[in-house]
Amino acid sequence: MSGYLETAAMRDTPRKSVLVCDDDPDVRKTLALVLAGLYDVSQARDGREALDVISSRPIDLVLLDVCMPRMGGLAALKAYRAAHRGIATIMLTGRRGRRLQPEEAGTSIAYAPYPPDGRA
Repeated sequence: MSGYLETAAMRDTPRKSVLVCDDDPDVRKTLALVLAGLYDVSQARDGREALDVISSRPIDLVLLDVCMPRMGGLAALKAYRAAHRGIATIMLTGRRGRRLQPEEAGTSIAYAPYPPDGRA
């Protein structure tokens, strides 16, 4: 048992797939570990690797870091949205004060500051 209540219906339902894309290995591995009990989790270190994963298998959700080497999150988002419109995406960033504009991401944006009270 992986720490959650599993029902018969959950066992009979195909698991959703999540791609965690972050250049920080600690963030990437932690998110993958937390999600692994409920989802099929893939990992990528940058936007280029994310595109490779998305091209190789169905992905339902991408957790995507904004700032990464080689190819950042915004460039990757624009690239895979052109070919795979149905993929939900949550953008992440560790940069204080970085606020994406809807036109940058090509979608609506909601913010959840972390930590919630603004202290880091």
